[in-house]
Parts: sequence; structure tokens; C-alpha cells
Amino acid sequence: MRVKNLLFGAVALAFCAQAMTGDSVALQFRGTWVPANASCASPLRVEIEANAVTFVNGPHRQVYRQLEQCFGCMGQGVQDTTLLTTDKMGDSPWQLYLNGAGKTPVVSADLGGDKALAAKFPFHGGAALKKCR
Repeated sequence: MRVKNLLFGAVALAFCAQAMTGDSVALQFRGTWVPANASCASPLRVEIEANAVTFVNGPHRQVYRQLEQCFGCMGQGVQDTTLLTTDKMGDSPWQLYLNGAGKTPVVSADLGGDKALAAKFPFHGGAALKKCR
């Protein structure tokens, strides 16, 4: 069973590696994103740039410049959704899900990979975000 799990993991990683790129984030996802139920003046936000993601909560800022995108990591049948993480794909402290399937892009955040980061920037459980600018 362990060999089967290792083989599956290696195949999944190889597939994901083929779909990854270090290129810039698509233009439609760049900008300032706040929790869906907050106003655009919210101190809690995510700023997505071409090659950087910054989490902001008032005076607190955490910038990540080494990003990785995976276009095929969401599994079979899921299209137009990109997984954006740090360059440590399997060990990233956060994940952003970028969905460009509809008329307006959708972004959701999950900071479950790092409890300290999640406490400082409380985007809980795949929090839906809305674009402000």
C-alpha cells in the first residue's frame, strides 16, 4: 500500500510539475482583494502583483516574491482554476485559488499551512475574496 501511495504521489507531482510555471500572474487576478463581506477600505487584504503576493492587515505586511502557479493541480474536471502558492508548492504556508471561468475572476485564500501567518492574516477556510482595484 505504501508503494502504491508513493507511486501515486510521484505521478501527481510529475503532472503538476508539467503544469507549473514561474511566469507572472494573469492580469485579471492582479490587484487588491479583500474578504467578500468587507468594504474595500478593509485593513485585511491580499495584493496580487505580476510576480508578488502581499498579505496585509493594518500595519502588518508579509510579501512573497517567489511564486509558483499550477494550472492542472485542481484535478480532473476542474478547469480555469489556478493554484497560486509560494515556490515551496508542497509546503507552502498559503494557497490562493484563482478561478477565471466566469465573467468576473474569483479568488479565494487558504492560510491553513501556517498557524502564525493565519493568526496575523485571518483569511479562514478558503475565504472568498472580492476585487477592489
